[in-house]
Amino acid sequence: MRIKNVFNYKKPKFWIVLFSVIIVAAVGIGLATNHGSTASINGQSYRVKEIIYEAGMYSFTYAMDTAPQFSISSDYSLYSKQVTEEDWDQEGVLYPYEISRQELDTLFVPPSVSSNNFHKAIDQAKLIYRADKNDDIKTFYLVIQLRNGEVLLAVGYDNQDFRHIRWMFRLDKINDFHHETFAGNLNTVHM
Repeated sequence: MRIKNVFNYKKPKFWIVLFSVIIVAAVGIGLATNHGSTASINGQSYRVKEIIYEAGMYSFTYAMDTAPQFSISSDYSLYSKQVTEEDWDQEGVLYPYEISRQELDTLFVPPSVSSNNFHKAIDQAKLIYRADKNDDIKTFYLVIQLRNGEVLLAVGYDNQDFRHIRWMFRLDKINDFHHETFAGNLNTVHM
């Protein structure tokens, strides 16, 4: 008899409120636990924190105080700015890029000037994006987001005879894309 009375209980407001509280709590906990895992590279500006690879066959090199700054807009357009310039140049639009570890290794040419940990860094790759610049030397950029949230940027050349990476930088976020980063002018390269 008691079980029948439980099923015939006529207080729907109580059950609706209880069910709503449970749903809101579950959604809140789900959002709170997934907070940092969706860090995005776009909408950010970066400075070079470390030069972790440099192809040794070139005479021109960057130092920390001469390395360019980079910015990625919300629509994944990649911009760069030399330290001596005020204007930002659009280098291309980033798109998701699939590349195997072996293929990536072949792009690094010995002899190189590099820190010992660049291979360890690329082993931690979570997402890779590529942008192609429309120039005669077929410059490409690889933006590599690591599992720990750090960002690497490689600059290379995609010549048929000799594909290789010239520089790889470890980047450090300096601010959001739309703040003081673009106080200067934008030079857009139309693709």
